Amino acid sequence: MSYTLTPNLPFQLQGTGNTTGATTGTGGILYLAGNCERLTVVCQGNGTVTTGTIVIEEAYYNGPPLGGEPAPSGTWSAIQSITGSTLTTGAQTVVHSVGSYWAVRARISAQITGGGSVSVWAWGN
Repeated sequence: MSYTLTPNLPFQLQGTGNTTGATTGTGGILYLAGNCERLTVVCQGNGTVTTGTIVIEEAYYNGPPLGGEPAPSGTWSAIQSITGSTLTTGAQTVVHSVGSYWAVRARISAQITGGGSVSVWAWGN
């Protein structure tokens, strides 16, 4: 069986690059539409991170390929939480999850503090 990266490159869910991350909020949405069997999410700290939590979440909705319905504004289903302090000074946490996912996002549920920030990328295969 061959695996294909979905999308063609990792999709950035939080931050705007390797060193300019986020400290609060809900990031972008990786819309997989059930076209994968595995999900990989990479969380990386930028600078000193002392507290905070990133929650990898999933939801179903009729997004762009099915008519453009807006993403659900309520609580999404949690896949896994990452403690921000484990990402200090450039450390990474890589999450591998088996399953078929429709839409995935990374929400910073507790503010990232300490002067640093976090960046998050994801892909399916």
